[in-house]
Amino acid sequence: MWVSEPFNMGYFAYYPMILIVAMYYFVFRFELFEKLSFVLVTSFFVYYLIYIFVPVAGPQFYFPAIGADNVAKGIFPSIGDYFNHHVELLPGPGYEHGFFYNLVEASQQVGERPTAAFPSSHVGISTILMIMSWRASKKLFGFLLPFYVLLCGATVYIQAHYLIDSIAGFVSAFMLYILVTKMFKKWFAVPMFKYQPRHIAPEPQ
Repeated sequence: MWVSEPFNMGYFAYYPMILIVAMYYFVFRFELFEKLSFVLVTSFFVYYLIYIFVPVAGPQFYFPAIGADNVAKGIFPSIGDYFNHHVELLPGPGYEHGFFYNLVEASQQVGERPTAAFPSSHVGISTILMIMSWRASKKLFGFLLPFYVLLCGATVYIQAHYLIDSIAGFVSAFMLYILVTKMFKKWFAVPMFKYQPRHIAPEPQ
């Protein structure tokens, strides 16, 4: 299918998006780099904490666990601690020989966890990145926007998440951004790394 590669490219863009926004802040907005780092790391921590206490499996893991027959019949049984011992992953749809398809498949084999579906941290973290990029540079935001849209659509397309997971990731991102920003302002009012503008000597008269 022609949509396979664009969606898989968008999903994989999650990783370079983090690097691009971080590097932009480091180079052009260093005075806010500490805030960016705190917001991202703390948001990751909160999402992973949710996955520990509210484990939810996405279609890629849950459907193989219950079998195609049950899925077709609309029967979705509880499977207890099945994922403590099984990590079988349903291959994503699309063009199996595509470059980005294989990149996503490889990254999921080594980086995906069965019970980390709700809310989608891919959507959540990328939404926070978009908020931070908007505040830093409208050009950066515009550059990342197409990849962000593809990423959000890809979470459902490749069956990594249900639609509700992606919606929850989007909504939770704004809540997390506000909360973590307040935490940063309260606990780190004085930056650890102070921005020192370069002194320019006055021109001789």
